Amino acid sequence: MLGAHGQAALMALEQLTKAALMIRHHHERYDGKGYPDGLALERIPVGARILAVANDYDSLQNGTLEERPLTRNDAIKVITSQSGKRYDPNVVEIFKSLMGEEAEPVSTETSIRCAELKPGMVLARDLHTSSGMLLLAKDRALDERLIGQIYQFEHSARQPLTLFIYKPAEPAA
Repeated sequence: MLGAHGQAALMALEQLTKAALMIRHHHERYDGKGYPDGLALERIPVGARILAVANDYDSLQNGTLEERPLTRNDAIKVITSQSGKRYDPNVVEIFKSLMGEEAEPVSTETSIRCAELKPGMVLARDLHTSSGMLLLAKDRALDERLIGQIYQFEHSARQPLTLFIYKPAEPAA
């Protein structure tokens, strides 16, 4: 019903009639099992088919569509796996070409234990407690103070933390 509510919110704005229709139908599925109207295939406005892929890609990376946030490549794989079912195959192919789909990227991160932390290291992933509470956000540079707080938290929680940091750049040959 969210799409129908979004369409209703734009009803009074005549210049947004087409956008409102895309919003209404972006939860339709290519196989006809979506909502609010159960449209399938080409009956779904093309803008809504594009919006469905973009919206779900964003939701997959934010963790609102799956149990946890997915990486860029994992989100692309989920979208690709639903081609012809949830998503228009033509839209998925264009999406993949625009995203420059990669096989498996070379990892730019490494996992380490708290005792290995050094000032200047940068978190490659969010740091959460075992219960899911966010301690530090991805891309945070660590200094002596933060390292001390992380160490104290690990000690008081009596659970070892695994941190993911960006690998240092390889020296040029």
